[in-house]
Amino acid sequence: MASCLSNHALPLPLQIAREVNIHLDACLGNDRAFLKDSPHLLGKWSLRAAAIQFSNFYASRNQLEKAKSLRLQVLAFEEQEFGFSNSDTLDSVHEMAMLYIRTDLPRLAEVYLRRTMKGYEALPGIDDVKLCKAMFNLAFTNEMRDGEFAETSYRQALEFSLSRLSQTHPLMTTISMGLGRTLLHEGRVGESIKIFENVISTCGQHEELYDMKMGAFLQLAVALSNRGQMMEAEDLLRRCSGEITDKLGPEHMLCIEYDLRLGCILITRGNFTEAEILLAKTLREDHANSLQLPQLQLHLGRIYEKSERYEQSIEILQQALEYGQTTGMFIIQNIVFTLGHSLLHEKRYNEAEKCITKFRNADSQKSSRLENAEKMYAEFLEKAQTVYVENHPEVLDCLLGLGMVSQGQERIEKASSFYSRAMEGSQAWYGPDHAYTRRVLSYYLEISRYQEVLGRAEA
Repeated sequence: MASCLSNHALPLPLQIAREVNIHLDACLGNDRAFLKDSPHLLGKWSLRAAAIQFSNFYASRNQLEKAKSLRLQVLAFEEQEFGFSNSDTLDSVHEMAMLYIRTDLPRLAEVYLRRTMKGYEALPGIDDVKLCKAMFNLAFTNEMRDGEFAETSYRQALEFSLSRLSQTHPLMTTISMGLGRTLLHEGRVGESIKIFENVISTCGQHEELYDMKMGAFLQLAVALSNRGQMMEAEDLLRRCSGEITDKLGPEHMLCIEYDLRLGCILITRGNFTEAEILLAKTLREDHANSLQLPQLQLHLGRIYEKSERYEQSIEILQQALEYGQTTGMFIIQNIVFTLGHSLLHEKRYNEAEKCITKFRNADSQKSSRLENAEKMYAEFLEKAQTVYVENHPEVLDCLLGLGMVSQGQERIEKASSFYSRAMEGSQAWYGPDHAYTRRVLSYYLEISRYQEVLGRAEA
């Protein structure tokens, strides 16, 4: 029977042979010798194995569209050769779901995951780890969509896994971390801290769980910063970052994650100079993967915006928007938020509205001036007030953004109200002499003078 793989996209090994010889050796074995002269002689089973290896290779390089294309061919072949309920077929369905998760398509991932779980549950003697992993990924899709069922899904996955896996199984700690992130995102900081501390305790001295333990320390620092304990969060990040760098090397993904989070803390505390030095150094060293690069650019853009270097901010944020198409909506949202901020500071209202309208998939023809920008900042403000303590810089940025939008709409009293609230919050958080406070004050005074002139004209 002719393989559906060989009919479509698998002259592929020929094209990539020179680039990934090591992968060819691993996946083709003795068939390797046939590849150069007679690729058509490769059996369909070798082609399937090669396609799986190449798909995994592309996924590891974050070339996700190529990975998905190959994995779909593998899945079609397995459905034809093995049937829809075969264990190997279901494993490929699960792999497809994970690729859809990585390309920020949670609804499509959920469809594949539900098929995976239904198939696994019907198989006699199915590996418990596979089923638990599918349950975790289903909960994660709910977390991605900011869904109300994320907490319930994680708790169900945790309960199910507890009855089948050991307490120190990596998947148990992974599910616990997901639950902790969900609670943190909902503003339930105290509950999330307990979960992260429990993960740290469970990992203990288990060397194989070291990465998970340090990931829990990272999330604990995030929780502390959300609660306003900035010095404790910064101290924790510095201590852990030094340990990870010594143990794993500066190019390790966790080291870069710690640099990113420490940079965020420094920005939040108003220490823009040190944050810029740290993040620019991390960017220059070029260890960041394609998921981390847009985040580094985002936070450097935030620093430039807060330092009133708006052109630099706009330039690097536009790069981040271009590179960040596969990083997930949360990162894209924050890039658009900060890019909109910088454009509004420059009074480039039309560009700001165009950028935000495109992000929101809204119809600009049916919107009044800066309507979509106003909606975005209002939504961010509502979320920030749920997650962060009073006067947190994330809240202040939303108030400042709404003030600039209102000013662009020439709704002077409303702009004055937002600027006043942002100024009071900034004085409480940063102090009266900080650059951020002075900037908000300058906007407030500008709008107050405008009100005064307008009042005289009307009189």
